Amino acid sequence: MTQKETKQLFDAVKADDLTSFCELTDKKNLNISFGRFPLLSVCYMYNSKKIIKKFEKQLLSLNSFEYIYEPFEVYIKFRSIAGKGIRVYANKTNLIMPLEMLAVLHKDFLLTKKYKNGGKSTTTTENLQKIYELNNQKINITENKIKVSHKKLSHKQKLTLLISNCSLACVILITSLTLLIIANIYGLGTSFSPRKIFGENDLLKLNGKSCYATLLNDLTFDNNYSLDSFSGTLYGNDKTIIINSNYSNYFLQKLNGRIENLNIIYTNDIQKTLNGNYGLFVEENNGEIENVKITCNQHIKLTNETGIITFCGIATTNNKYIHNCELSFDVDITSTTTADNCASFVSISNYGTISGCKIAQNAKIKTTNVDLGGISYYNYANAEISSCENNAELSQNTQNEGWSPNVAGICAINFGSISNSINNGKLNCEHLTETKANSSIFVAGIVAQNFDLIYHCKNNGDISANSKVIAIYAGGISAYTAQQNNSSPKLNGCASNTSFNIVKQDDTVFAYCGGISGFMVGEILDCYTCCEFEQIYSQEKQNMFALMIGASSGQAYFGKINLYLQISNIHCLISEKCDKPLAIVYTNMGYSYVETLDADVTNHSVKTEIEELDIYW
Repeated sequence: MTQKETKQLFDAVKADDLTSFCELTDKKNLNISFGRFPLLSVCYMYNSKKIIKKFEKQLLSLNSFEYIYEPFEVYIKFRSIAGKGIRVYANKTNLIMPLEMLAVLHKDFLLTKKYKNGGKSTTTTENLQKIYELNNQKINITENKIKVSHKKLSHKQKLTLLISNCSLACVILITSLTLLIIANIYGLGTSFSPRKIFGENDLLKLNGKSCYATLLNDLTFDNNYSLDSFSGTLYGNDKTIIINSNYSNYFLQKLNGRIENLNIIYTNDIQKTLNGNYGLFVEENNGEIENVKITCNQHIKLTNETGIITFCGIATTNNKYIHNCELSFDVDITSTTTADNCASFVSISNYGTISGCKIAQNAKIKTTNVDLGGISYYNYANAEISSCENNAELSQNTQNEGWSPNVAGICAINFGSISNSINNGKLNCEHLTETKANSSIFVAGIVAQNFDLIYHCKNNGDISANSKVIAIYAGGISAYTAQQNNSSPKLNGCASNTSFNIVKQDDTVFAYCGGISGFMVGEILDCYTCCEFEQIYSQEKQNMFALMIGASSGQAYFGKINLYLQISNIHCLISEKCDKPLAIVYTNMGYSYVETLDADVTNHSVKTEIEELDIYW
């Protein structure tokens, strides 16, 4: 190798230039020594990490070398780092092997780790012993193992270390005291030291933050405010936020964290002309909302003339978890459009879990051309509503020809599961247009349109519907239950104690009303009804009123009808105006009135007989 190539190789090692190194050595001719310094020793000295990582194992095992020119800079560098160890190499002919270079560099751990497989000269063991003796360290060398004691500190080093430790202790003490003071006064924003919210501005500073915070006082907002997003945890401590302003829209746009134990009171009337979503708390919940109570002491009046309008109290879209929230407000909503307008107390679209939520007795929502669900409007596939209670009065009217109004105590449209929930609120739905259209009324105690599971739910609220010229579907549990996208709808363990007032002014259209469901296909199990009917069952007036199900579907063959129903352990209290479990069945041959039903349904003449059953609750 020429002197020029030697310099290029040396420069590549210093710069840790792996590409140039590989080109100059051809990745194979690695048994090179810069005079007394084998290639790996120089790499160790200049900390050439890339070259060491790729070639260390190969270079470390070498013990014979091809000698090339020794740059004077190498010796100068070695002399500056060797300290007392330079005495070991007073004879300038001895090789400084890679293991010896590790000792000179005080890399004792690496030396003991690599000693077994490291290349050694005839003087390596002797040189290692001398290096560590000069450093006041003991060394024990066997054939394949080396053990090195810790280096003893000089008096000066001990004093320096003591001063450093004392200084560090002082810094830590001062820092700790400072943090303790800050934590006591303001909070650090951690779970152990939440940021303290004393006033309105402190709350607004949480916008966009991901921290822990705790509310220490009741707050009052006289001006509009809104938070865009919050990803931390807010402890409400059962404090109250009072809003005196003409409220704009949403307390918080997007929640990715958690809010708990908070009260919000709106003191003024709210009157808005809207075009889009509107809500009192969160627009999109991707986190957890627990023990939040929202009250509006005055009237809320909303109108819109274009587009879709939605209104709810807790979260327009719930993607995760809403638990133990309570709501009380009085709302009037009017829409002049035929868009998919809807309203609910808790959520519009539930993709997560809503549990333990309650709507107060004095609450109500009254709408025109806006559909209603007491807890949520939509409950999507794999979503869940459980242990909720609606005590609010829900009422909708429309004169739009193409509008099919939906009103339900718990959920308007269900694709998921609804369980252990109760409706006590009165429900009313009116369609007063005088022109016949392809539309229907859907009103029910639990779900207006159901396509999946309703389990252990109960309706105690009275149900009324008024139609001039369109069909009515009304039920104590569901208005309409059917399959969709291969679903298996089921009503299990449900109960209905309701009074039906179903008024249909055109006798040429049907009214389907059942103590359990207005129309149903699917499975119905362990249910009971104790319902009263204000109007009488009548084939002539197309009033398909029934103790269990107003109408179902089936397959007709050989003079028999195979129902698309699985019925098990159903008990019904006979009404003075209705004694049929099922009123009408639609088949491939048209419809048939049901005179007798061969199914596991028991009619009872007195309620006490039902109260003695295991399924009664």
